[in-house]
Amino acid sequence: MVELVVQHNPDDSALHEMFPHGSGREGLHHAALFVDDLDAAIARFASEGAPLAQLSVTEGGTAFAFIDTRASLGHMLELYEPTPQLTGFYDFVAEAAKGWDGRELIRELG
Repeated sequence: MVELVVQHNPDDSALHEMFPHGSGREGLHHAALFVDDLDAAIARFASEGAPLAQLSVTEGGTAFAFIDTRASLGHMLELYEPTPQLTGFYDFVAEAAKGWDGRELIRELG
């Protein structure tokens, strides 16, 4: 899955840390990984010199973290635990992509 992200306000965030608002810069921001224990993974990356850039929780209660791995990887990592809600969403996206013929580049999620 490829996620295209645009932040529509100038507020501080992990996105604007790499691509400042109004700079016109763009590129690969992050790759995502499932982890068994989010807090333990954040601590492990921090101990290895990759600090937490942002920790957020969605309205549905899913926590995710951006880890600043730019020095070693050139982009950030997004970490989250594989909750049934999140893995269900990814299953939904994978199913919707089956048989895709390259048309309809943007499809609304319903």
